[in-house]
Amino acid sequence: MSELRQKFEELPDIKGIIYGSDFGFNESLNQYYHPDHTNHRLNYAFIMGAWCAFQSRQAEIDQLKAELALCREENKGLVSRVNEQHSINTALNSETIKQREQIQHYMGKCVERNKQVDEGLKLIKSLYKSEFSQRSSPSIHVSQISEIEKALRGEHEN
Repeated sequence: MSELRQKFEELPDIKGIIYGSDFGFNESLNQYYHPDHTNHRLNYAFIMGAWCAFQSRQAEIDQLKAELALCREENKGLVSRVNEQHSINTALNSETIKQREQIQHYMGKCVERNKQVDEGLKLIKSLYKSEFSQRSSPSIHVSQISEIEKALRGEHEN
């Protein structure tokens, strides 16, 4: 007996008619029969109608199960791609954060370097002002150049 037919015959209404009666099943025709067809025509019509409907519904259920299995497989692939994309995004975000930190670091260095250059320029201006007030032809001495270099390196003290 097929699994499908076994499920069908376990249904309460079908079980009440088939068991204890002379109903049989013809495998090659895939249909029920009763030797006294005339006296059992209502039960025969009910069982055959139910059997045809049951097979039809089971075919629909099997089709839906197959479609569900395909959807689940497709979802697995989509979840895998989403997880992969998430990993890529996480890595990119991490790299972006590192790059921002580097930019901030170098911007800080640029600000510091600008301060050093400003300090050097202030020193040069102050040296020229003091030279102009003391001499008619101003010049910078070697010792003053050393102070300017230190200012540009950020080593000059105010």
